[in-house]
Amino acid sequence: MTDLTALAQGKLNDPILLTWALRQYQDAPMGTPQRREAMARAWFDDLTLRRWLDSDDQDMLADLFSELPAKRFANLGQAIGERWDQWGGNLAYHAAPVLARFAPELAWKCFTAPKGKPRRDASAVLGMTRAIPLLPQASGRTLLGAIIEAAQAERHDRWERDAVLGECLSVGLQIDRPVAQTVIEALFRTGPDRRALDRTLDGIALGLFTSRRYQQLASDIRKGETHQRFQPLAALFRDDAPLDRLDRWSEGPVTLADLTSLVDAFIEDDDRQVILTALAALGTAGCNRHWDRVANFLIGSVAAACERHTLDTSEMPLQQTVAILAVDLSSLPHEENLLTRLGTFEPAAVAAVLVETLEREKATYGGVTLARIMGRLGWEAFVPSLIDAMNDASGDLLCEAARDALAVIGEPARDRLIALWDQLDGVQRIYGLSVIAAVGGDPVASFALDPRQNLLQEDAESWCRLA
Repeated sequence: MTDLTALAQGKLNDPILLTWALRQYQDAPMGTPQRREAMARAWFDDLTLRRWLDSDDQDMLADLFSELPAKRFANLGQAIGERWDQWGGNLAYHAAPVLARFAPELAWKCFTAPKGKPRRDASAVLGMTRAIPLLPQASGRTLLGAIIEAAQAERHDRWERDAVLGECLSVGLQIDRPVAQTVIEALFRTGPDRRALDRTLDGIALGLFTSRRYQQLASDIRKGETHQRFQPLAALFRDDAPLDRLDRWSEGPVTLADLTSLVDAFIEDDDRQVILTALAALGTAGCNRHWDRVANFLIGSVAAACERHTLDTSEMPLQQTVAILAVDLSSLPHEENLLTRLGTFEPAAVAAVLVETLEREKATYGGVTLARIMGRLGWEAFVPSLIDAMNDASGDLLCEAARDALAVIGEPARDRLIALWDQLDGVQRIYGLSVIAAVGGDPVASFALDPRQNLLQEDAESWCRLA
């Protein structure tokens, strides 16, 4: 079969070919990492990227900066810096962190243009803000202060102001907590609506704890959208975590005094001060108006503060290991440790328990995690269950996880999808075609050209991908 990676090398000077190459590169993660890396080396070398920089095709450059890993531009920092001042929009947004990573002094000069120059658009300012942690600390703090001052001086409209300050909050929590607290006060000063409040509380949770999974769990419990509770998650938390109260106060009435007492008891001082700043900025009226959201945020913060930094899985039995993997959390801590533990058991036993548990947990975040774990293990025994998981009744997250897992399993998954094609529902065909195309090989061409399937008339775009 023709090796498209080698065939396209050195030929990506046309926008149509480059768009095709980027799409191929995007699809590659569903296969092997080696394939993706080979594409990056062959197609996006320094010479090719320099030619596109010289072309000043800003739409294509924005796609390159957004899709490729930053290391592809490692030798092009000077060239990027020479052009960044003329860029705006998505291109400036995606290129700013790359410039800061590989040419921080030049980035500093670009980001602090002399007074009198036209102000940057919001996308460029957001890109500069994202790049601040990559600058020397003193320079980064100076730039952060200047961006915050400009945003608060109403040099942006309300949407732009909140977007810029939200990014400043994320960066401030990393490099300057007092500045982050002033940003929180600014965001809450005018009385945020629900969407703005959610963005800010989510930003605080991510900045302090790198995740909002327990905030999401509290919300799901309050809305009656999950059967998961905190107490069955005890293995993930330190022994003194107040899991019974977190369950009780997620399910029923709770006061601000109840929750701030937990914040005082379980959250370290630096993090606690940020949370108390948010509560003070909201004020009593703001907390009352958005109480469910505030309560979920505080419950999630206490839970996150009590989460174990490490999880000892050395003596954990198979059933418990899988039970933790299957919990209904939007993201799972210690996944690598749990996956390593699975590798110590008999594969047939692991496969049987995972298949049984996936069938039971299809409607939960746990099902998504299990499908992802099946892909990490890459065993052919998972193929029937994964195909069944991506169906009309499944959510997008599960379908995507099952699709990616099948693509990693590779040829056995491809061959079974082709064999079962006439029996698959519409969703299975949509996701299945992605798997078939990602795996590739001679059977794919034969499948595409099989007159019995009539793929060309049913879905010309997908047929072209296969052919």
